[in-house]
Amino acid sequence: MAILATLAGLVVSFYLLPQFTSSFSIRMYIYKSSFYMGLDNFWLGVGGGGFPAIIKNYFTTSYASATEVNSLNILHSAHNIFLQLFASNGIIGLSLFCIQIVISGLGISKLKSEQKDL
Repeated sequence: MAILATLAGLVVSFYLLPQFTSSFSIRMYIYKSSFYMGLDNFWLGVGGGGFPAIIKNYFTTSYASATEVNSLNILHSAHNIFLQLFASNGIIGLSLFCIQIVISGLGISKLKSEQKDL
């Protein structure tokens, strides 16, 4: 069964993704496009849910057009939470998220130190 799954993966790779060298290169283009989207909409981003519709305007590669890549269903998110927040919610949303992470980490470390004292 594993051999059939591997063969099916190879067939899909050769016929559906001939224009890409690797999934890493696709991700790098998505990251780059997401970053530029965030820069263009710096303060508030494009809004929640606007990412999939707008990323197509930023995603152009020498490998494939956004339409070809979108047919693979990979342009629904930035595949990176920080870039996703920056593009969708701008620097304000990204900053609030990072502050929340720091505050949560400080709270957890405080709880751990209190438990050690007991």
